[in-house]
Amino acid sequence: MEKQYLDMFGKPMTKKKYDEQQKRRRKYKRERDRKEKERLSKKLHDDGANLSQKLVDHFKEKEKKEAAKKSGKVFKYKKGEYKAKIKNYAQPRSSDMSMEQLFDTLKKQEKELKKKEDRETKLFGRPKKEGEVGV
Repeated sequence: MEKQYLDMFGKPMTKKKYDEQQKRRRKYKRERDRKEKERLSKKLHDDGANLSQKLVDHFKEKEKKEAAKKSGKVFKYKKGEYKAKIKNYAQPRSSDMSMEQLFDTLKKQEKELKKKEDRETKLFGRPKKEGEVGV
């Protein structure tokens, strides 16, 4: 016995019409989902990878470490970032500097901080604002 296809009012319809209707519904659902995702991405902060992606990254990192041990190379994690943090704390603070030199160093530090914030925003997404709900 052939399956009976019904429209939303309960009237019978052909399989071809039914398939076209389902295709149209899927298309508009994808479009709605895309728009909703785009709307939410403008409002909410991206918290990074989901759990499955974190696991994949973890195992890739583990494989790299094991390969480095076998090859005899020393694996140093995030060496550059830690060096930068040490440099920020180890900057000489001289009272012998003139006002112009102090302002120049201040401007340089502000530019470096802005670059760092931009780089972190690019990597991890925009920082949460006060009172913003995380997803």
